[in-house]
Amino acid sequence: MNNRCFLYALSLVLLFASMAQAAEKNQPEYAPGQIIVKMKSQVFAKKTASVSSIFDIIDKYKGKIVTKQQVSSARIDRMTAGTQEELCLLEFSADNDLQKIRDEISKADSVVYAEPNYYVYLDSMSIYKCAEEVPVTLGGQKITASGNTQNEVIVAVLDTGVDYTHNDLKSNVWINKNEIPNNSIDDDVNGYVDDYNGYDFYNYTRSGGDHNPLDEYGHGTHVSGIVLRTADNAIAITGTPSNVRIMPVKFLDSQGRGMQYDAAAAIYYAVNNGAKLINCSWGYFSTTKTLYEAVKYAYEKGVFVVTSSGNNNWDTEQFPAAFSEVIAVGAVDNNSRRAYFSNYGPYLDIAAPGVDIYSAFPGNSYARMTGTSQAAPYVCGIISTLLGNNPQVDRDSLLTLIYQNATDIVDPENNGSRLSGWDKYTGYGKINGVNAYYALLGNDKIYDNNNSPINNAAPLFFEKVLNYPNPASSMTEFGFYLGGKPADVTIKIYDMYGKEIKTMFSVCSQLDTYYKKNWGLTDENGDEVANGTYIYIITAVALDGTKATKKQKLSVLR
Repeated sequence: MNNRCFLYALSLVLLFASMAQAAEKNQPEYAPGQIIVKMKSQVFAKKTASVSSIFDIIDKYKGKIVTKQQVSSARIDRMTAGTQEELCLLEFSADNDLQKIRDEISKADSVVYAEPNYYVYLDSMSIYKCAEEVPVTLGGQKITASGNTQNEVIVAVLDTGVDYTHNDLKSNVWINKNEIPNNSIDDDVNGYVDDYNGYDFYNYTRSGGDHNPLDEYGHGTHVSGIVLRTADNAIAITGTPSNVRIMPVKFLDSQGRGMQYDAAAAIYYAVNNGAKLINCSWGYFSTTKTLYEAVKYAYEKGVFVVTSSGNNNWDTEQFPAAFSEVIAVGAVDNNSRRAYFSNYGPYLDIAAPGVDIYSAFPGNSYARMTGTSQAAPYVCGIISTLLGNNPQVDRDSLLTLIYQNATDIVDPENNGSRLSGWDKYTGYGKINGVNAYYALLGNDKIYDNNNSPINNAAPLFFEKVLNYPNPASSMTEFGFYLGGKPADVTIKIYDMYGKEIKTMFSVCSQLDTYYKKNWGLTDENGDEVANGTYIYIITAVALDGTKATKKQKLSVLR
């Protein structure tokens, strides 16, 4: 290993050691002196008395407005209850009592909320450069996409930037056709100057001059290479068709650390500029309303947000992976077991390869990296392939197809356990792109991860799954439509530690019927469950063995 690679690996070891230490001490790390403030309807333009009081607070504590972004109109395209809202990032000297300042600002009538600007960190554990090629496939075998694969699919990589000059990436980098590069003009009037190949939220927010999302670290380039799996370069990884476009959206610094305010801005940007998928190979154990609302906005627009679960071997929630609106991805090793570092818990959806993954690296080079950071873009690559073949498929239907065609890992911990179906260690199992691909095409023959053909019976699926009321105080009613064929349905409820609380059964013999099942908020012993958040998983199994699953959250609040 050369000196440069050693320093990269060492920096990541130190970074994750500090992250783990902060979490163990329950001391979430946030940007010193910074406060995110969400304002109500265009209050800055109206210059109301309430806004004046906020400026008085800023002056009182010798603060400043670092950035101001509108969460609506052409720039953000975000409407909330018919009003336009704004996000501001305020900065004060770190020796101030920030809690006191937040409390003062929160009392203003024009303020929706004020909160710290938490950091996020990369979810990769090691980097070392190499020269040999190790092709990666989408499942148990290579596939050649057939049908209509010319539909452009934009994948936004929110990361350290992308080396968009790399030979394996440059033909697949997104271009903003309405923007003229390097003329210092916002040609398309989207609020961002010179965003020809994406945007740099970190440097521009801090220095006011650098819009270029070029990778200074290597992580974002590596992630992009995994997504693409370009088939037209003999040196690169094989796989995803050339209709995929990588949108570089940089918000992490050269050490792999970023701020949730910038992450939220990056998500809004990606959604509003046409991204169908957003890869988030980063996270932290504390979160902000600002980040959650951005993720929810993407979800409401039908965008897939794919996130890494984290690398601490914990069942502690990491965000944004723990948000119910995202696809939370854990890592498996080369033996299809949960990777020793991969975080787990009731929020986990699926797993993908994340150990010793070979991909592009800045400077037309290549490197191997390990982490759930590498697992998330693997899932993005498969979803982008599926969307290229069928752009009309909606997000929930496609995810159901992916989950029910995943390769189940019944012993994810290699300890003799038998955990069939969803489990908290690997979710629905290891993603199987071949199975999902053929299932989407309606092909009878699909394959397991050992290339053995298995029968793909007629589809089985859920629609309109919900529970009401939510939050629940005395009872809640689960409801759903079952499509495809009659099936036996099981509803399992878990706490946030993955412990099974309650199991209920239902026989659904009629299609086009809305089924309902009540839960009295008690466990198997008849005892009331505690207040908190729970996961419920509905699984349907038909007589021919076809399965469908749906996982959602509910809250108990008495």
